[in-house]
Amino acid sequence: MARYSAAPSQVSAAISRRFFAAVTQLVADGAVSSLSGLCDAHGLSSPRYRELRLLYGVNADAAVGGSRCRYKAVELDALAVLVREYGVSAEWLLCGRGSLYVKTPKTPADEM
Repeated sequence: MARYSAAPSQVSAAISRRFFAAVTQLVADGAVSSLSGLCDAHGLSSPRYRELRLLYGVNADAAVGGSRCRYKAVELDALAVLVREYGVSAEWLLCGRGSLYVKTPKTPADEM
């Protein structure tokens, strides 16, 4: 019988790192205002993603161990939001192949 592992798998950790890289790029491109803005707009838990960002974000703190983080990985709902709403490539997000965007994300200026 397989045992439950408290640590995220290497695949899950890589997907989580790419999620935060994508969010960082979306902020830089002006498609979202911030991580909290993304969470608020799509019903995601801001505290969860702020904590996960410490572990997986672009400027992740190497001292933050998985045992101190209450969450293992980014939720599927959050991945789907990036793909559906912001044109992030599912192949890049899940497999790390190709480019980050399938299409250029919309910015608030595009809607005027």
